[in-house]
Amino acid sequence: MKYLHYMKIPSPVYNNMIIEMIANNKQFDINEHEFIITNRESFEVSKKYKNVIFDPNYNVDKINHNSRNYDYIFIHGFSFKYYEQLLLKKKSLKKMIWCVWGHDLYKISEYNRREDENPILRLIKKILFYTVQIPKIKNIFAIGAGFEYDRLEAKKIYGIKNVVSAPYGLGYDLALIDKVMMNYDSSFQERKTINVMIGHCAYSFLKHMEVMRLLERFKGENIKIMLPLNYGDERYKAELLSALKKTDLEYEVLLEFMKAEDYLEYLKKVDIAIFDFKHQAAMATIMILLYMGKKIYLPKDSIVYKGFLKEGIEVFDYEKIQDESYEIFSDFSFDKSKGIQFTRKRLDINWISGEWKALFDFCERSKL
Repeated sequence: MKYLHYMKIPSPVYNNMIIEMIANNKQFDINEHEFIITNRESFEVSKKYKNVIFDPNYNVDKINHNSRNYDYIFIHGFSFKYYEQLLLKKKSLKKMIWCVWGHDLYKISEYNRREDENPILRLIKKILFYTVQIPKIKNIFAIGAGFEYDRLEAKKIYGIKNVVSAPYGLGYDLALIDKVMMNYDSSFQERKTINVMIGHCAYSFLKHMEVMRLLERFKGENIKIMLPLNYGDERYKAELLSALKKTDLEYEVLLEFMKAEDYLEYLKKVDIAIFDFKHQAAMATIMILLYMGKKIYLPKDSIVYKGFLKEGIEVFDYEKIQDESYEIFSDFSFDKSKGIQFTRKRLDINWISGEWKALFDFCERSKL
């Protein structure tokens, strides 16, 4: 068997997309791949495919012991604890390709600093990161990431030679998005209300109430706040729903899970989306919104803002909202073309599979 795919992070969507792509695309041979899934829910979605194995106890010891059976070991999301990293042997590391999910690349970064984090605990994490994780990662074969700015950060953080493209699908079919957008009227002249979405789920790093307080300066205008809270931290969600009772802004809360097409219909209604975080997150939602031509606000010192800026995509500085007039805030006459062009490619399964084909080819060449 050439390739082992180790899928420890529970995600029925993203793990299954990789398995489905390899199983159903003629560019790949499923017989060359084995998939170890440690989460039952993820396994249930993918178990119909060949070479998909459920093993909740598959750990570092098994990776080390079985590494001789594979040419390369793909780690889908680096989730090893520091004590587990210490156990990883060099023979296993030199076969590893870490496929970045986003948050795993920035776990001790300033981009991902929590305001309520204990400074002593953070210092300990930082020491372990520099004394354990960086030396281990320097010995792996490659780091793969779909977002170019993540690849630049990976090179900067770890200083390894092989940093390659390894994009995950965004979970939504391009044809389905086009179908949903077919009857969309992008003109705002007849609109009575501007819909402003805050965040994409119920996690505290999205700072929903801070953003709401900022937008209260527009409470005399025709704006409605959209709050998708259908997954995330239940405790935070309860606190947020209680705090929302004190706002004067008109808002609606999304609490139920939606099918893909229904969620796209929901996003179609968005005019402006605000994401106040500095690490990489919400890429599927942001990419779809860009493809739909929506106006996106992000902190200018965030990873995602810098990444889009590098691609020439027009996104907007969240910090400027506090000084903007409503006319500027609700001005939609910006260049949407580069955002649409950029995201169209990344929503296309043919482009995604082509990037993975190039990665597997690189692996084969590197064996020679």
